[in-house]
Amino acid sequence: MQKDQNIQNSAYMQRILKDKVLTRLEIVRRYYANEKPPDFASEFGLTPRYIFYIIEAFEKHGWRGLIDKRGGAYNVKITENVEREIVKAFIGNPAFKAKDIAPILEKQNIMLSTKSIDRILEKHFLKIKKKRNIKTNISL
Repeated sequence: MQKDQNIQNSAYMQRILKDKVLTRLEIVRRYYANEKPPDFASEFGLTPRYIFYIIEAFEKHGWRGLIDKRGGAYNVKITENVEREIVKAFIGNPAFKAKDIAPILEKQNIMLSTKSIDRILEKHFLKIKKKRNIKTNISL
């Protein structure tokens, strides 16, 4: 018990707990250092089951599996240069969709969601926004 209190009070652990990705990276490090998740889960305020979920995401997707994927987590300002790259990628191959453009941008270290890419294509009139067809059963 004394060991747990020392770890939680340390400046190192306080810094780790402030950032979700660093927290998850520390969990992965401790797991691969042969510590058992039930032993250290309480230090992070998590359940052992969630620890295994984090490990699985890391093994499946690498460090990107540690990033929080909930919507609205990051507010990214899209610059004109990024817009230009998206338009250039689309004009190079008009059959591309947002999911095809995203990996091209990732190679240039530009991380954007497919929704953001779609918005930029719509803004530059390169993609038509889909309209929803609402069917009604109203007879006059």
